[in-house]
Amino acid sequence: MWTENGSQCPCGVSGEIKRIMEKISIIVPVYNAEKYIRNCIESMLQQSYSNIEIVLVNDGSSDRSGEICCAYAEKDPRIRYLEQENQGVSAARNHGIEVSTGEFLLFLDADDVIVKDACERLAGHISDDTDLILCGFRRMFYRNERLVSQYDVLPECEDIKNTETLGKYFGRLYETTLLTCVCAKMYRKNMVIKIHPVFCEDMALGEDALFNLKFLKSCGTIAVENRALYVYNHRANSGSLTKGDGKGRLE
Repeated sequence: MWTENGSQCPCGVSGEIKRIMEKISIIVPVYNAEKYIRNCIESMLQQSYSNIEIVLVNDGSSDRSGEICCAYAEKDPRIRYLEQENQGVSAARNHGIEVSTGEFLLFLDADDVIVKDACERLAGHISDDTDLILCGFRRMFYRNERLVSQYDVLPECEDIKNTETLGKYFGRLYETTLLTCVCAKMYRKNMVIKIHPVFCEDMALGEDALFNLKFLKSCGTIAVENRALYVYNHRANSGSLTKGDGKGRLE
């Protein structure tokens, strides 16, 4: 690197003011996920981006999920562990948002993982007018804990900076669930907390889509990362807060 007067900078940093690394808070609702929560936590701890905060919200688990989360929290100061009575995924996420201290929020399900450079790649798109960063995800289908199929879902579009561009890509992004779920996205927190409540706690289905549609109304630039950075695991009876297929949700 070179300074403005042409001499070499001894520290290897350019004369330009470097952007401060924004803190990313990763919020994970946890409910009876003892089989998978270790992999989820490890995927966050192995991130190449260092300025992260991990918020684990135990939503009244009856298995060893809480014990596992506590053990990790005791070993790593980046992890915050919260407990609440079983209230559902929306209440758990809202609780996590309340205590988070990051400038950006990323939501992760307890039986899913993110790739090692997920936060780094998402953070690379941050600018002053970026409120949402959208990436692709990989769907992994398991039967009896055996992987049977997988495929990637990618945005395959450019950054969205106005309503005209949003309209152009909205249909495809919506039907591929890239706009209906909160996973595989990073949100600017001060925009998220303008929505009251952030996630509707009296809804059992569609709360993610409703939040995203509200967020889009006042959202600035949507930056796009055309890589699958989120791994979405589909398992029967996984115990996840968001993947249950009970009759109550359908009704």
